[in-house]
Amino acid sequence: MAARGALRASANRTALRLAEAGLACLARVPGGAAERRISLLTVQGQAYYALEGHGSRPAQACFIEAQQLWRDGPAGGGRRGSGLPGHLGAMGRRQPALCQPRCRSLAEHLRELAQRIDDPRYRRLALYARAYGEYWSGEVGRAFEHLEQIDPLRQPMVLEWLPYSDHPQVAASCYQSWALCLRGDYRRAEQQMEAAIRLAESIGHPASLAMALIFAASLYRQLGHVHLALERGQRAFEMTRSQDLQRWHLEALCVLGWGQALAGDAVWIRSSRGSNG
Repeated sequence: MAARGALRASANRTALRLAEAGLACLARVPGGAAERRISLLTVQGQAYYALEGHGSRPAQACFIEAQQLWRDGPAGGGRRGSGLPGHLGAMGRRQPALCQPRCRSLAEHLRELAQRIDDPRYRRLALYARAYGEYWSGEVGRAFEHLEQIDPLRQPMVLEWLPYSDHPQVAASCYQSWALCLRGDYRRAEQQMEAAIRLAESIGHPASLAMALIFAASLYRQLGHVHLALERGQRAFEMTRSQDLQRWHLEALCVLGWGQALAGDAVWIRSSRGSNG
């Protein structure tokens, strides 16, 4: 629980240390404790992802182990819902454009798993995982339809016990905004993105707010709103100075660097060329 609490405060390095300590304790417990191990592995995987990004191999290893433990549980599936975090993690940490068959299989398995549970939040999470895969595979139209069905700004998706590095409703709202933009609905895309920022502010999860600001900066850059893009990038840059949020700090630095280069900053242009842009 302490590891989950640290993750929800974006104290990602602390969450990682606590999860590792918990797993070390479980290793000394004879027999079982599979559900606790699944929970700790999920927190550990999310913390690795928060620190290292989508390409994190340790994160992927954590989610794969959590999936296997769930499959090996009683009746081949453990407690209802306990396998969802591992499946969601494995889905989100793959690059859908490069792993389409595996991502489609995971999305279908998530859908089947969520259908067994009465709580509609499970189905929305599973549908978001599917939309995420479709978006990054280039199926923006299908992703848009599923994100509209989820309606993340108005319908709850988060489970109290589910650890996350990025708040699922904020993330889904950001992808919905970009899907709107790619479909040419620019006004609604901007409104959706600003609403995602307000949602992240109300939740109080620093990493999710940083993510929403970076998504907004990218959207405004795409639409030619240079001032708005730089304002969102600067705000993200200022709030991500800790080591726990370094991944988003570097993203914000790229936004600010783009602004400097656009303004003709000769020092920035030379340094960019010196590091291969």
